[in-house]
Amino acid sequence: MKDKISPGLLSIFRSRAAIKIKGLKLIDLVVGTALSCVLPMKKNNLNGSQEIRRLLVIRPGGIGDAVFLMAVLKKVKERHPRMTIDILCESRNAGVFHLERSLFQKIFLYDHPADLFALYKNRYDTLVDTEQWHYLSAVAGYFVSSRHSTGFATRRLRAKLFSEPVPYDGQGYELDNFKRLFAFILKDSGPADINGCLMPEKTFCQPEAGGVRGCVAVSIGASIEARRLSSSQYLLMIRKFLEKNIGVNLVGGTDVRNFGKTIEEEISDRRLKNFVGATALAETAAVIRRSRAFIGPDSGLAHLACALGVPVIAFFGPGQVNKWRPAGEIHKTISVNLACSPCTMFGYTIPVCHGAYPCLRGIDMEKVLDHHFFQKNPAVIR
Repeated sequence: MKDKISPGLLSIFRSRAAIKIKGLKLIDLVVGTALSCVLPMKKNNLNGSQEIRRLLVIRPGGIGDAVFLMAVLKKVKERHPRMTIDILCESRNAGVFHLERSLFQKIFLYDHPADLFALYKNRYDTLVDTEQWHYLSAVAGYFVSSRHSTGFATRRLRAKLFSEPVPYDGQGYELDNFKRLFAFILKDSGPADINGCLMPEKTFCQPEAGGVRGCVAVSIGASIEARRLSSSQYLLMIRKFLEKNIGVNLVGGTDVRNFGKTIEEEISDRRLKNFVGATALAETAAVIRRSRAFIGPDSGLAHLACALGVPVIAFFGPGQVNKWRPAGEIHKTISVNLACSPCTMFGYTIPVCHGAYPCLRGIDMEKVLDHHFFQKNPAVIR
């Protein structure tokens, strides 16, 4: 990021986010800072020679972070098959972990008080908090009974909540950051890879909800609204595919359900299948897996497509390309590389363009499709 954002009180009010999200960030800043100030430094009671049998992993946030984490957790399980792993996550990203349910002994929900109460009855050998910036997940983990804990030392007060704080690379690839958190377990086990790390054939039990094979999955959503393409860009894209007699599986969350219906009404073509807001994450994953390629903005579903082994064309605007790009030869990242981009850090999007977003609106959709798709580039078409 060219002009680094330093998230704080001013950033909360300036950032582009829903009132609810801003409220949660404000609570985290005030309550999290206060608790972090008074809590003593976390001690390490794990002997280096002791075997780690029980691991708790904390992952609040969205789908994208959870997908990246899954690639590392599968690596952990491969190296330590006898280790039991519990996960503490949110309702909005729990579906990712349920795609590989056999990997976990228990999935606790961060936003369900009963689950937190049950969690605090357990004892763990070690705890890994994978949240990058905010306090409250670290505070929640602080009170879990564990002999050792680790998390990102992105803030001085946050670092003291772990017995082994780990440096965070704000410009580095996020998969590498996650792998660094688990270095004490993985040792020299080699790189983790997000591509094809999920095995949908074992987990998707409703193939009839899986969309049409040979179509292209077009995603119209993103948890941060500023990362979405415009309606005219989406309509041009979909019409271009239909002109080439390529069907479209439209995907996205409940937050863009009405937009999906608008597109469906505007285009009115039986080759357009609208799954927006109508399927659970496992079913959406099945739709994507059956598609010949995935195309859409920087989002959790783009990362999910990578994990499913589906070729991706991802559009980046406010988001950090180096940190969240779909890595791999079969994928393409589209960015116009403006001087003001990226303008997002740790979920705070503070554009200097006053909502004009030339970083996305300046993308020539027709040129992108002609160059990266319709010339039958083997890196994208399968």
